[in-house]
Amino acid sequence: MRCGKKLSLEVLKKDGEIREGFLLCTGCDLRFPIIDKIPILWDDFATYLSNRPRLGGTLYAKASTQRLKIYIKEKLVPYQRTAQTCPWWKKDGLQYTRKTKNPSFMTW
Repeated sequence: MRCGKKLSLEVLKKDGEIREGFLLCTGCDLRFPIIDKIPILWDDFATYLSNRPRLGGTLYAKASTQRLKIYIKEKLVPYQRTAQTCPWWKKDGLQYTRKTKNPSFMTW
């Protein structure tokens, strides 16, 4: 919420409570997802997920509406793992995997 304007609500799934949807900033067109009844109020959702790839997968799995799944997937795509962005990963064919199963400096 960079501009301080009001947020509007777009409901995708509701069963007494809003389970999925978006909070939309009317001033700067930011979109904040609501996933499993929890709004994620982060200005740059793609950067937020890029630092938490496991969370991105979990949120994608929890999303039940196609529109929310597409939104999460679009935010994950620009930050695919590479050896340059994550030196603890190595390339195995067409995908990247962790070099060690339990690096001491990481928690998974």
